This record gives sequence, structure tokens and C-alpha cells, in this order.
Amino acid sequence: MLARGTSEGLSLATIINQQVASLLERVRISGCDVSLSPQAAHQFALIIHELATNALKYGALSNLQGSIAIEGRIEPFNGDSHFIFSWKEHGGPPVSPPARIGFGSVILLESAREFGRVAMDHAQEGVTYELDVPLGAIAASARSRTTSAPARASSAQAP
Repeated sequence: MLARGTSEGLSLATIINQQVASLLERVRISGCDVSLSPQAAHQFALIIHELATNALKYGALSNLQGSIAIEGRIEPFNGDSHFIFSWKEHGGPPVSPPARIGFGSVILLESAREFGRVAMDHAQEGVTYELDVPLGAIAASARSRTTSAPARASSAQAP
């Protein structure tokens, strides 16, 4: 998927749909039809993959009751537009912070800080992750935004 879209970028909704395709009935996606630059597409693909993997192993998708809400929104900040990406897990087993800092934490926290502000909370009721980045730092060029087809953002209702 990334190899096909690297010259002009990809829609974040497409990346999410590909990463969680078999779990769409338990994932609600909204506001993620933003066209990403190739570098941002790669970074978001890694982030989504790591979050989904953790949710399957330990979080909301490790049982039959859990669900995930993924939201993207654009907000003004200091005269600029920022893209806020949010991942919220619900209904999984009780959560506790990881015992060690591994490669996944590097992807989710350290690497993501290259784009903007990141926050992750291991609240007992579910993991939340938020990435706040200047839209101009992640958006595909104007040419690719006008030539990219919109992605299908399938979703199901979260509890």
C-alpha cells in the first residue's frame, strides 16, 4: 500500500482501513480523510500498526467486548491549522502502563514527536493516544490532494 502511494502520499483513512480491515466492525473511524505526504504516511502507518497490534494483544481488541474510536480533526492553533489524531480504546481488559520501554514506545512516542505533540494514557478503562501536528507538516502537496481519490472510511458504532 505504501509503495503504491509513496510518490504523492496517501489518505490517512486508507491507511487505517488497511491496517484494521478485519476489525472494522469494532472500530469507528471519523475525520481521517486527510491526504498525507509520503513521509507522514509512513509514520502514521507505523503508529496505526503499533496501536492495533497492542490493542489485539493487550487492549480493547483482545476480548470480544472492546472497541476503538479513531478520530481526526483539524483545529486552529497559533494562526496555523493543526491535525489532531485520536485513538481511544473502550471495553477491553483493565489497562496498566507497560513495564518497559520497547520499540513500540519509540514509534508511538519518540518518533511521533518529530511531527508534533503526542500524549498517551494507559488509563484503566482503555488506552488513549493523541497526536497533534501542524497540518502543513504532514499534508500531501496541493497537486496530490486534488488527484487522490477519497478513501472509504468504514466504521461501526463504538459503545
